[in-house]
Amino acid sequence: MELVKVDQKEPKNNKEIALRDFVRFAKKATQGMGANTESEARDLIQKLAKFGHITADQEQKLLSSVLGRMKSSREQFEHRVGEALSVASKKLIDISTKELSRIEKQISEIEKRMEKASKIKK
Repeated sequence: MELVKVDQKEPKNNKEIALRDFVRFAKKATQGMGANTESEARDLIQKLAKFGHITADQEQKLLSSVLGRMKSSREQFEHRVGEALSVASKKLIDISTKELSRIEKQISEIEKRMEKASKIKK
């Protein structure tokens, strides 16, 4: 997954804080999920070898094959998660930008009204 550092400053609003926390959680969740599954696969294959269902050579081949597929699947999953997070963050940025533009327009209109009101009072 490709991570891009944008800004090291503390977030200023709740949307930025929520997005930052979500990204951190998603990253940790995907990493933890892969580690747990890999450990469980190792344990299961070792038990199969221990009880004589497979030979030591088969254990190594199976372990190598399973871990290779798991690594590939995890990379694909992390890539998809990264893309989804990228899309979600772009949408939030677009929303924030639109919201900021709308607020700036409202401020401009209020300033114009205040200017007209101050001229009328004079």
